[in-house]
Amino acid sequence: MTIPTQLIDPAIEKWYHMKENTHAYWTFNPRTLRYTFWFALVVPAFFWWGSASWGKYSVKLWGKSRQDTVFGPAKIQAPAKADEQA
Repeated sequence: MTIPTQLIDPAIEKWYHMKENTHAYWTFNPRTLRYTFWFALVVPAFFWWGSASWGKYSVKLWGKSRQDTVFGPAKIQAPAKADEQA
């Protein structure tokens, strides 16, 4: 008597069939419409707004010293006066 090397599980076979034939069973319903709205419209619009407003707000990550906070105003050194340069 030989033992099969792979046992066939009906649940896995059913899952494979649903995975391969999703297009035949898929339809718009309230849940899929909600996901479509969020992931096709809202999330890309949020990223577009973030990229369009890049640098307009006080969150600056570059040009900070270790003591400066990310959200606070950067310490700007006053320019040297003309008599100090000579």
